Amino acid sequence: MNERLKDLDQEKLYLEVENLRSQASWQHKLFTALIPASATVATIILGLVSFILPFELQKNNQENETFTRLISQATTANTPEGRIAGIWMLDSYWDRNDSNMHKLIINALGGILTADDSPLVRFAAAEALGSAYDMEDWQEASPQRREVLEKMRFLLYGNGETGQYGVLTSANWWLKEDCVVQTRRAQSLEAEELCQIGLSATKEAIRKNWENLEGVHLGETDLANAKLYEARLARAALWKANLSEANLARADLTQANLTGANLTGANLTGANLTGANLTGANLTGAKYNRLTKWTEGFDPITRGALEVAN
Repeated sequence: MNERLKDLDQEKLYLEVENLRSQASWQHKLFTALIPASATVATIILGLVSFILPFELQKNNQENETFTRLISQATTANTPEGRIAGIWMLDSYWDRNDSNMHKLIINALGGILTADDSPLVRFAAAEALGSAYDMEDWQEASPQRREVLEKMRFLLYGNGETGQYGVLTSANWWLKEDCVVQTRRAQSLEAEELCQIGLSATKEAIRKNWENLEGVHLGETDLANAKLYEARLARAALWKANLSEANLARADLTQANLTGANLTGANLTGANLTGANLTGANLTGAKYNRLTKWTEGFDPITRGALEVAN
């Protein structure tokens, strides 16, 4: 039985790798090294994870040793396939009611998103972060589990009211504002494209968590062309982005698909929504200002949005 389970795990890994390979086939010829800034971020994040581990994990030694090995494999294995295997195994820990483990996973995967030299590994990390929770988790959660989910959401996306960034939104911001800019200045096409791939990976992770982004901090986040809705017709009411009370100030939402999105009370000041699809979106109480950009002809007031001075 154990051998059969091992075979199934290997088969799953193979299929996942092939799926990611097909998604990123155009990227295969790129990237043999990282820019210094990326390497520095990776060193800091992964060093922090290594430092925290002994202090955070004090019980259930055998299980913790396994978890520690998986963190190490996901971040330092010699081959992309080995790192992806570690990432998939870490993915199984989201169901645990252990916020310390979640914190370590999120920091490790965030480091991978910004620093790994393989596009496939970056997208695997995005897939794992995007599967941290889904709508069913929140609907069926006990009070204890809900508290764990709220901590997880905060770790990933921060808090829109206080302005605190999460690991995923910080990675998105850094890749957009620092990584891409630095590599352009250095005129390194390969490194710039790797930064762009990391940025796309963060968008994908955010997209996969669209069902519950209530109150998160997505300010200045690059979500251009993101599809923040579920294409399936079945149970459509459950599969629309929930961005109520989210902070989207100065976010790039150009050409984003926000069909049916819940944007009630969201902060859209300075956001760029040029070309965004807002069909059926609920903008009641959403705040915008003179710097907010809408698609030509779109009237936010008739949709319930409120103009503010700043």
